[in-house]
Amino acid sequence: MSVKNVRSAIETFLSTSDPQVLCISGAWGTGKTFNWKSTVRALRDKPGAIALNEYAYVSLFGLNSIAEVKTQILQSMVVRAQIGDTPDLTTFSNMLSTAESGLKKGIVKSVTGVLGTRGEALVSAMGFLTNRMIICLDDFERKGEKLRASDVMGLMTYLKEERSCKIVLLLNDSQLEDRKTYDSYLEKVVDIHLRFEPTAEEIGFIALPDDDELSKMVRERAMFLGISNVRVIRKVHGLVKGLAPLLKDYAPIVTENAVSTVVLMGWSYFEPEVGPDLEYLKRANTYDSDKEDTDLDLKWRDLLRGYRFGHADKFDLSLLRGSSAVISSPAN
Repeated sequence: MSVKNVRSAIETFLSTSDPQVLCISGAWGTGKTFNWKSTVRALRDKPGAIALNEYAYVSLFGLNSIAEVKTQILQSMVVRAQIGDTPDLTTFSNMLSTAESGLKKGIVKSVTGVLGTRGEALVSAMGFLTNRMIICLDDFERKGEKLRASDVMGLMTYLKEERSCKIVLLLNDSQLEDRKTYDSYLEKVVDIHLRFEPTAEEIGFIALPDDDELSKMVRERAMFLGISNVRVIRKVHGLVKGLAPLLKDYAPIVTENAVSTVVLMGWSYFEPEVGPDLEYLKRANTYDSDKEDTDLDLKWRDLLRGYRFGHADKFDLSLLRGSSAVISSPAN
């Protein structure tokens, strides 16, 4: 689904208080998390757009137990008006001061009075506090090894059915180790499944929404090449920003050519399993009609010609060496 269609589905999901589980899956780096966060953040001040008053966003990355997941949910809770803000003492205080959470404040005092302020107290309070709220669980495929998928699915089911919560699961399904098992779990738990597949143009604007000259140049070239990874585009943009001041005294065409080279070779460097092989780019000559075509020539020649890349000259190779040095430096 396109960005527009996924956002429309998210808006529909958030507009009701019906307990449901929404799963948004897609390839790594396509902007699933950004799209979710930007959509829900934009809706927070729109009257009636988000039916429930409380929200939590949790990354499962590295978490090894359900107790850790529960603690992260509690520590991340904010009220609707502060969705997108970094959780802190202020957001927690605001969450407890809302009318809907008046009873929760007493529960927290009671539980912590008996158990203290240890993590166990927070986990014990979980069942009381997580009621009628939106909970987003991200990075499912990067959870800790000791956290079982079945336990996560069980928690999601409990929160939906017993605590009337709306659950959002964000995952890169291409990195799931046992796809068949996960599909079985998801089929039983998930009510709505959206496949996030933005176009290269949409990904370009997710990665670089600004319209300054360098951003436009990188975005246009990334779109032409079909780069579908937000992180890769942003990394390449960072290299271009570092390079541009060094070329300011040259003709504009020099900067334009440099950007073209850095985007192409940066794509090859950062995403070698998708882009053209870097060694191939170093030696390729897309206009040499005398040599026999290789499989790589047949795969990449038309795209590279359209990109106006004939062969890597000394300038291109110098840019590659400089970019590689920047990438491998301790500061990066």
